[in-house]
Amino acid sequence: TGQWDWTGDMSIERYAFATGVLPGGRVIAAGGRGILAHALPDVDIWEPASGKWTVAAPLNEARDEVPGVVLNDGRFLIPGGTNRDYGHLDSVEIYDPVSDGWTEVAPMSIKRGLHTVTVLIDGRVLVAGGGKFDGPYTRSAEIYDPASDSWSPAGEMNVSRASHTATLMSDGRVLVVGGRGKRNNPEVYDPVA
Repeated sequence: TGQWDWTGDMSIERYAFATGVLPGGRVIAAGGRGILAHALPDVDIWEPASGKWTVAAPLNEARDEVPGVVLNDGRFLIPGGTNRDYGHLDSVEIYDPVSDGWTEVAPMSIKRGLHTVTVLIDGRVLVAGGGKFDGPYTRSAEIYDPASDSWSPAGEMNVSRASHTATLMSDGRVLVVGGRGKRNNPEVYDPVA
């Protein structure tokens, strides 16, 4: 119709949170920053049929400025993020929509916020970049394997980046664009090479 319509309200006001489309079309909103400018553990799930949000199990650790991604098996992964009390985080959690529970898995090799997370064609997860709002930013990248619950290095980007984008292309490579510091030099990650 080309129109915008209101839908149900989340249980709390938030921004800088992680989202993803769960199996069945439901949308998860996890963590984020609240009106008091601190990280939240709260999680809501939106039902497209009813337009209503329901409260789900909270994160084990409050976090904001964090991306999230739905794994090939339907679970939702959140790596790192920021917590005002602890700074950037290296901890990683996975939400199981069947059991409505979060499980902490192997941590990343470094603490990250303002980074990207991308599911590769083979089901592994690429995490790249990150940093503070005003720097420094990182060039490092690593890959999480859900099958073995382990991380491995993924080389370094040519440029340090935070608040950039990472898009999976149809050929399996990942296009990384932009970032803080007014980056205008995209680069491509090849998981095969």
